[in-house]
Amino acid sequence: DVQHWALNAIAHLTTGSESRKSALLSEPCEAGTAILQAMKLHIGDSGVQHAALFAMGNLCSGSPQRKQFFLENGAIASIMSALAAHSLHPGVQGQGILAASNISAGDSEDMIKTASLFLEADFSGLLISAFENHPNDAEVYVGGLAVAAHMCKRSDKWRLQLLSKGLPTLVVKALDSLNHSNIQLWGLAALSNITIDLDRSSVLQADGTNPVDNKELARVVISALQRYPDHAGVIGQGCALIGNFIAVDTEDEFKQRLLDSNIAPCLIKALRNHGDQIEVVKYALFAVGQLVNGDPIACGAFTSDGIVFCIYHSLQQFEEHDMIRHFACSLTYYLLASQQEDDKRQGCISRMKESKGLDVILQRVLARQSDLGKGIGKWVSFALEALS
Repeated sequence: DVQHWALNAIAHLTTGSESRKSALLSEPCEAGTAILQAMKLHIGDSGVQHAALFAMGNLCSGSPQRKQFFLENGAIASIMSALAAHSLHPGVQGQGILAASNISAGDSEDMIKTASLFLEADFSGLLISAFENHPNDAEVYVGGLAVAAHMCKRSDKWRLQLLSKGLPTLVVKALDSLNHSNIQLWGLAALSNITIDLDRSSVLQADGTNPVDNKELARVVISALQRYPDHAGVIGQGCALIGNFIAVDTEDEFKQRLLDSNIAPCLIKALRNHGDQIEVVKYALFAVGQLVNGDPIACGAFTSDGIVFCIYHSLQQFEEHDMIRHFACSLTYYLLASQQEDDKRQGCISRMKESKGLDVILQRVLARQSDLGKGIGKWVSFALEALS
């Protein structure tokens, strides 16, 4: 009881307060040592494990130094022991996975090493078990999906391991049944990141089938975009998922499902509503480009005043951003180069001419030849020719 309530006190003292976290885990790191020692001595006590993991998760939030302390002192093994010993306890599972999420969050090179440490410890098996044992627990899924998103962002091995263990199917079910903004955010991020840099053969199961039902995936993505139109994180990750999945779906089934569900207004709305958010603009332009590339019918769905305004505004707002410049210029090229019916194509060109500035921005982009990535010069030149 003493250990339980003392750990609870540490957990609550460190909730949301960076100054108290720093004070508790300053040298000689007595609080961190006490947390890890209590977990070892009382592995069978779910109350102690729950409180210790709660405190560890709080302390690992926001500080690379505190994360490093726990990693160097056996935190991964302690988390895994707790999860394995209390597999049916939702509190232990939720706080354990949340602690793992906070330890693995971040974009530094050290996080790549952290992903490898979790992989070597076979953390993915406990993660999938937690999802299966607690299918309706929002806390387990928020932390677990965040872990999956963090790990898949950094490691091919993690992506392949989670694909082989059936993560996409579990995520789609969670997106469908758990109406929670953070579950939508991290679920979409996990699915998006799981396809980064993988060719189609890596995504398919051993029998050559897709582990995700394209119809269901399209439905839950569109549902998330419609339910959370003001949540920039959900919109950005949904757009990234659309672009990444189309890239590996060579039969275009997922893409066709999206078009049949009238995805165009959702993406144009995302660009309009979040035009000042770099991540949303980048991924929404990427998604639209993947949808329309080489597809005259898809181009027809997007040749409207809305998309022309969005391209112009994106370049105007983020002309210095390499990826946005890349996606906006390639999208302009795809729309103008598509073999649409003449009236639609000419209508698109007319709207681009009437944008009063798109050609000027494209000329500025073309003038910066040294900054252009592969292909952008060609796309911009073609667009300017069409607009002249």
